[in-house]
Amino acid sequence: MNFIDFTKNGGYRFKQFTLRKLQEAYFQILKMFVAFCNVPDVGNFIISGCKIVGPNITAGYLYIDGELCYFEQTAGTLLSKIKKNVVTQTLGFKNGQNEQVFRYTNAVIDLVDGAVLSDYIRVSPVFDANYVHTDNNYTTAQKDKLATIETGAQVNVKPSWTAAAGSTAEILNKPIILNVLKTGSFVTGDVPGGPSAIAIPFGENIGTTDYTVLYTVYSRNGAGDIDTTAIFTIQDVVTATSFNLIQRELFSGIVQQLKIDYIIIQK
Repeated sequence: MNFIDFTKNGGYRFKQFTLRKLQEAYFQILKMFVAFCNVPDVGNFIISGCKIVGPNITAGYLYIDGELCYFEQTAGTLLSKIKKNVVTQTLGFKNGQNEQVFRYTNAVIDLVDGAVLSDYIRVSPVFDANYVHTDNNYTTAQKDKLATIETGAQVNVKPSWTAAAGSTAEILNKPIILNVLKTGSFVTGDVPGGPSAIAIPFGENIGTTDYTVLYTVYSRNGAGDIDTTAIFTIQDVVTATSFNLIQRELFSGIVQQLKIDYIIIQK
């Protein structure tokens, strides 16, 4: 960095060269700080301030294309356009000439040439090489809570038998469950020798005819072999209130005593 030793005696000549050196030293410090914050010399950046508070953009410092620019608080929004403003001022010299010597930069709102404030990048330097920036900020309590969650854990849900595939409430590997619409039983009298159909009423309307009948025949005779002389078949005529059973005796002259239990299952 530039350094000037002003402790020397003998009458130091304080001229333009010295002032240039002082200014170069100042700019070196500024450029070093900006480079340390990883801010390039091309682009629009927010160093501090310039936040939306009520109807105003607060005062702050912007770094626009390599120059630090002060922004004075002004009414505006994130859609307000801001640009670098350069002002020069002349100074009269001993030779009678007026030269442009002083140059001042600031940032102002300009609806034509400016860049919208929302496009400016806010500088937030972090001096940790392992840090990964996100837009989420967590409190200590939230961080501690996250640390207690086991790997692969999922939120508790209420499972639903009818949940759609892919839903968090879906039940996987469900067994096939028969939809039982009705159960009942009836007792037959003596089965006639010829085939005949008897209606088995449900006692209620089950609301569909799209069903299957499962039945079991029980003997009510003391001598069970007597009741093996009858056969039964479900007739393909069903209603929402009954089904037909075709019965027939295999050997005449035998009196059967049978009970039939049935289950009506939705197809």
